[in-house]
Amino acid sequence: MANSITQESYSWRNTEEFIEDKYPVDIRYNFNLDCKVTQNGFRPFLLKNYANRSLVNARLHFVATDINIPEPYKLKWKF
Repeated sequence: MANSITQESYSWRNTEEFIEDKYPVDIRYNFNLDCKVTQNGFRPFLLKNYANRSLVNARLHFVATDINIPEPYKLKWKF
């Protein structure tokens, strides 16, 4: 068992990407980000209202609102 753990630690690759390494980040402005969830057998709901619900084969639709960023702008996020 100890040998397999050691073996796995050597094969692990750090592939984490950070947004600030790829694009300039300006945090002076605000916006709200929410997520509408649709899932078979359930009515659509906003993710912020049901944080403890398990999601199985759910479709996520992200929506940015109340944006006070001067144009032109691009909103980017990863999940």
